[in-house]
Amino acid sequence: MAIIVRSLQGRGFPLATQTTVSQKVSQEGTLEFDIVENPANYDLLNAITKMWTVTRVGGADDLREYRIVMLDKSSVGQVQTLHVKAKEREIDDLNRDRIYETYSGSFTGKKYFDMVFNKSGYKYKLKDKVNASSFENLGAGDTRLELFKKGLDRYTLEYTYDEKTKTFTLETSVGNQAKYFIDSRVNANNIKIEEDATEAFTFIRGYGDYTDEGGYSTAGLIMEYTHPLADVIGKRHAPPVMDGRVKKQKVMDAMLKAKIGESIKTSLSLDFVTLPNHYKAAQPKPGDIVRVRDNLTSLNDDARIVEVTTVRDQFGKIKNKM
Repeated sequence: MAIIVRSLQGRGFPLATQTTVSQKVSQEGTLEFDIVENPANYDLLNAITKMWTVTRVGGADDLREYRIVMLDKSSVGQVQTLHVKAKEREIDDLNRDRIYETYSGSFTGKKYFDMVFNKSGYKYKLKDKVNASSFENLGAGDTRLELFKKGLDRYTLEYTYDEKTKTFTLETSVGNQAKYFIDSRVNANNIKIEEDATEAFTFIRGYGDYTDEGGYSTAGLIMEYTHPLADVIGKRHAPPVMDGRVKKQKVMDAMLKAKIGESIKTSLSLDFVTLPNHYKAAQPKPGDIVRVRDNLTSLNDDARIVEVTTVRDQFGKIKNKM
């Protein structure tokens, strides 16, 4: 099925071409495709400009909309080729609007994201409770996207987006226990496991509940965390967490464990084979927690999908998922 390329005036043009969509947890997704000149698409190729939009990439039921941000035209002989790159429309909308007022003080999660999304055309839903945090000179010309990302970082949140309701759902961790599995004997090829120990830490100390004037040496909350892997590779010290705003042991404990967990990196990449006739529900997406099995590497464990790249042919059929 053809994608729809829509002009600034709202006129839609069907286009049959291979597409590549990249999606990551809590990061903007991208769409890329090429238009190779032929009599049927000659007018479109020469008319298309930045800021046009693209829809129906995944079929008639796919409501996601992408805004074209980059065009790269080249020629081979007498034939033109246009490479198009687009980003998710909602992310571009947040990036093109700025907040000029200046805000400082303590913000609950609701107060902060109310400020980010007020009059933006989008809604948000904060699923998990977060602690209030202090900010200085928020806004002052920053884009809504810059402030959105700053809030995600400060409150340790991730997000998903629903196009139908134009709503960002914010939660501490995007995770969905998948009902499908990935097995090298059934629906996966080219499984690769990479372990990065360049910054692998097993021990960390945290300091909280202190003022800027007193510094961390006056901390009323001092905690430590040692990962079980320390019994195998020894105690490797991570940079300490120093945040005077943290006053609860539960919050500090979660921060310490998260820092250590992030440092012990094992990445997994593979080519997913879609089997719509047998496993129609098996459509990997960022955030899915899925069992992965591979006899050759003795892998049999749950993995969280953080990035998915989907290639569709000119008829909209999935060729590859990576």
